[in-house]
Amino acid sequence: MATNVTLVTSSYDHNIKFWDALRGESVKMIELPHEKQIANRLEISFDRSLLAAACTSSLRIFDIAKEQPSLSYNFDSFESNVTGAGFQRDCKWAFAASEEGSIKIFDLREAGFQRSQICKDSPINAIVLHPNEAELYLGDQNGNIRIYDLQADKMRPKIPIMPDIGIRSISMAPNASFMCAGDSAGYLHVWNLKNGEEMVPLPKVSAHEDYILKCLINPNLDVIATCSADKTIKLWKYQDGVVKEDKTLYGHTKSVWDCVFSCDSEFLLSVSSDATLKIWQVDNGELIRSLAGSQKDRGMISIALNDFN
Repeated sequence: MATNVTLVTSSYDHNIKFWDALRGESVKMIELPHEKQIANRLEISFDRSLLAAACTSSLRIFDIAKEQPSLSYNFDSFESNVTGAGFQRDCKWAFAASEEGSIKIFDLREAGFQRSQICKDSPINAIVLHPNEAELYLGDQNGNIRIYDLQADKMRPKIPIMPDIGIRSISMAPNASFMCAGDSAGYLHVWNLKNGEEMVPLPKVSAHEDYILKCLINPNLDVIATCSADKTIKLWKYQDGVVKEDKTLYGHTKSVWDCVFSCDSEFLLSVSSDATLKIWQVDNGELIRSLAGSQKDRGMISIALNDFN
């Protein structure tokens, strides 16, 4: 793993921790201000200057370029859990989605709310920005993929996947060649993207015995990771539109909530309700390191990594 690394986790103890992965220790911390505030998802901007925390009823964005992180924006117009967030590549704007079905865009240059869309019929569980930065792909609790066309400022017709089986996570290849989603029944869904947009489905894969909590495509575009409430992580080989199971990573003792690849695709980092952060070697599945992340019985739920040089 690269030496110039920003590694951040969140946990049920209401803290966000920054880690030195090489030394295996937490080096600084952000304490969320309210005992009910939990960071459900974390996202680091491409330039490593900002951290987005999708929290309970708010999107909080921190300036992490300085030695001591500080709160830059607190967008608290949500009525329920914020389930996902991210940045436009140049940090001109940020986006977030929530369980109330809202998708909101925030202009970071003017430090204010820009626009929103509401999906009144279903909570939104997952959100990703298409590499063209003109579309947001969403996964909802009713088993649909939705696409918010940012240029037209409207939602396209929803794409049913499995009725009433919630989409829990979405990942898109950086070159927009394919995408995947994981659902509450443990299925992994993969689509090739014709011309970067048209979704051509591959056969769905029965991946886990319980919820898939995160699915993620690696930077090399040849591995998909899935982590699950069944306490396991699985790695899937993707090549020429074919998905094959590669290996299962055992070691967590409770639900595995989140994972992230290193920029060279050699390592996978995962966090779990067992209150550990684990670092895995992708090619052989070996557990390299296990770090204690939070107070006893306060599980870790989200992780973000930026190790681009």
